[in-house]
Amino acid sequence: MSAQGVFVLDGMDSRPTSKKQLKELVAKDPSQIAVEQVSMFGEQFEGRLSKEAIEEWGPITFVGPNPYSKRDFFGQFVLNAKGEVTVK
Repeated sequence: MSAQGVFVLDGMDSRPTSKKQLKELVAKDPSQIAVEQVSMFGEQFEGRLSKEAIEEWGPITFVGPNPYSKRDFFGQFVLNAKGEVTVK
């Protein structure tokens, strides 16, 4: 599975600066995050991050801050034991 791009929906749709920032945002409200499809070879989830998206698509692997030009950190959006969206 290839890594996907991530945007912070902050009114300017900026790229995240760190995995730590994503963890903090997801803990507050996962819908503040948008995931973009970057693979040319297969369908990936694209849209606002949600519990339902992970239930349907499985763990979502991401790369940041920019999947095309700057790959400084990687991670996954997953559901924890309580069924909440978290960053791994």
